Amino acid sequence: MHLKKIFVCCAVMLLLNGCSPSLIHIQDQVVTADSRYPQYVTDIQSRTNANGILEVQITFQSSKSRTINYKVEWLDDQGYGLRNPIDERYRALSLTRNESYVMHKLASDKRAKDIKVHIK
Repeated sequence: MHLKKIFVCCAVMLLLNGCSPSLIHIQDQVVTADSRYPQYVTDIQSRTNANGILEVQITFQSSKSRTINYKVEWLDDQGYGLRNPIDERYRALSLTRNESYVMHKLASDKRAKDIKVHIK
């Protein structure tokens, strides 16, 4: 009976862990230690363009067709979120099996020095 309770608790924990959002955190063109990549994120590039605005490119590729929901949070040099009505809501992205999709994002504020991408 005790073993059954442990098994059920482990199953619930795995289920909840699978439903939690992923976080991609880019800082100074290096992925930080708290970043957790979903297996379908294959590459991340970032740069500051000639106009001084942060650009990010994320490449997705999935072994199966799926739809993911993502939202982007732009951060200033101290880590505070910058309001951006365009990127505040989750958006759906359909990935086709074994095809790459490259998502380009451009900050709307010159103060943006960092980005967090939430995926669920």
